[in-house]
Amino acid sequence: MRLLLFLILNFAFLVVNAQLEQTRTLFFSASNDEGIKKFYSSASSIEESSGLTLNAYKATATAMYAGIALGVSKKIAYFNEGKVLLEKSVNGDWYNAEIRFLRFSVQSEIPLILGYSGNLKEDADIIIQTLEKNSFDWKISFWQKAINFMIDSGELSSDQSQKLKKFKLA
Repeated sequence: MRLLLFLILNFAFLVVNAQLEQTRTLFFSASNDEGIKKFYSSASSIEESSGLTLNAYKATATAMYAGIALGVSKKIAYFNEGKVLLEKSVNGDWYNAEIRFLRFSVQSEIPLILGYSGNLKEDADIIIQTLEKNSFDWKISFWQKAINFMIDSGELSSDQSQKLKKFKLA
């Protein structure tokens, strides 16, 4: 019985991990309308039971889709839905650096008029603190892309930028 439970849990972990890797790839490929559509299409099928990190990707994809949705009311609806889902993920796992990066990426890219840019410094600080604690492998492709994105965003203080540059691989 224990072996069966172990095998089921191990399989579930592998499935979620594969879905997370695919979703990360789609996130960084969402730099144009087609990429955003693919990212949103994939992420919209994420179930709430998949965990807060995957739900944060679903939220991010939804907020990003607002940029290509037709009509002002649809744009606002997608954005607000994504924002609510993203805040739920952040509040559910306050110190999760990946979720914080996703919120940082949304807040750094949306128009200021939407009034959703108040957490950039806080998110960057938590990400930097997590990097400095070596709480995860920052050398993997995802984190190198995230670090480059944050440095290039123009949203960091000079101190934050200098701290992040220590983790940037050549």
